[in-house]
Amino acid sequence: MTAGCHHGREAGSFDESARRVSWPELEIGRLLAAEGHHVRAIPDGRGRGKIADFDVCGVATEVKTLGPGATSGTLANALRRARDQGEIVIVNASASGLVRHRADRGVREFGSDRRLGKISGVRVIGAGFELSYDRADLIRAVRAVQPRQPEQHRRPPGRAIGA
Repeated sequence: MTAGCHHGREAGSFDESARRVSWPELEIGRLLAAEGHHVRAIPDGRGRGKIADFDVCGVATEVKTLGPGATSGTLANALRRARDQGEIVIVNASASGLVRHRADRGVREFGSDRRLGKISGVRVIGAGFELSYDRADLIRAVRAVQPRQPEQHRRPPGRAIGA
């Protein structure tokens, strides 16, 4: 899942003429171009509020990079920060140490907020795994993360108090 476009074997492109991108953004931009996408860096949003990092095949795409020691909560917070920046959010967790099941938990935690903003898709790239979610997946995540009701402590049947 990246920007809802599908390419065959044609070469993509990467254009950072509008803004010099950071190294972590460059890594993702090159990956997307290698996949056949046409990636253009979006100029800084000075005075325009939060905006996406890239235009990928015509779709606003935000890139977030997680540092070493990232947790599921770190991922959920990165998605919260990105929710008003792009339709697609790509999280590069490849050098973070975040494992697949914790990444999935972080996306589900974000989805449980029920405030997705502009986000129509999330892609998490980790060391040895990649996860993709569309908006419907994120909405379904709400049901999957419903908090458990505390268990009520009951005494075993047939035993009197103080017996």
